[in-house]
Amino acid sequence: MTRLLSLILVIPCFLYCISTSTLFNNSYGVFIGSSPESLNDFIDFDEIVIDAFYYDNEQISTLHKENVKVYSYLNIGSIEDFRPYYNYFKDMTLDDYENWPEEKWLDLTNEECRNYIVDVLAKDLCNKGIDGFFLDNLDNYYVYNNDEVYNALLDIITRLNKQYNLPLIANGGYEFFNESLDNDIDVSNLVYGVNHESIFSKIDFDNNELIENDKEDCDFLLNHIDRLNENGVNVYIIEYTSNKKLRKKISRYYTKKGYSYYITDNIELN
Repeated sequence: MTRLLSLILVIPCFLYCISTSTLFNNSYGVFIGSSPESLNDFIDFDEIVIDAFYYDNEQISTLHKENVKVYSYLNIGSIEDFRPYYNYFKDMTLDDYENWPEEKWLDLTNEECRNYIVDVLAKDLCNKGIDGFFLDNLDNYYVYNNDEVYNALLDIITRLNKQYNLPLIANGGYEFFNESLDNDIDVSNLVYGVNHESIFSKIDFDNNELIENDKEDCDFLLNHIDRLNENGVNVYIIEYTSNKKLRKKISRYYTKKGYSYYITDNIELN
């Protein structure tokens, strides 16, 4: 369903530079494709998401001195081939990730795979002084829809909570959270928040365009995030659009709902 659009090596022709993005407030920003050279661009935000793998303790501390809460990207469902630890996961990969040729899905039923995510990658990020984790690709359960994968994701999330006691924001994970809610699991005990991408907006990969989402799909996703919020989960949104009218519509709606949102026309999030 959803996919965090980060650290893309080949820039599609429809990308725009960050200067054309319109941010209606500075409560929440997502800069996963950015480098530490952009540090000063983040200091006016209350909460940001970065890939802290590329930052050091001093840079994280600089943001904290400006009262910026820092969440770090952590991919728990797939692996990109540009990661320096890719070879460790290479034999634990499954199918190619559609639309992302540099990425493969992980076999989360492999205990060694889960251990490395929780005990090594998460620990390294935690040691940099981050305030929480931004977990991507829970949609592994959408692709491999079985009890083993659901339980594997549940294991990762439960262990992250227990070992690091930091807030978790999950990106997407529609099927995972619906399964949890349908089985009367308290999702607010699993994650602090859920981020959803492209509700009012949509990325048309076939035509390389940022377009408005169909009303039916939009309403379906809005009902989903409302259900999560009613169950005690904080809602975060990333919308991708350069349409001024749509931006205003998005801003009005999420402001009224009290949801944190970030609007950009740059899918690299840099």
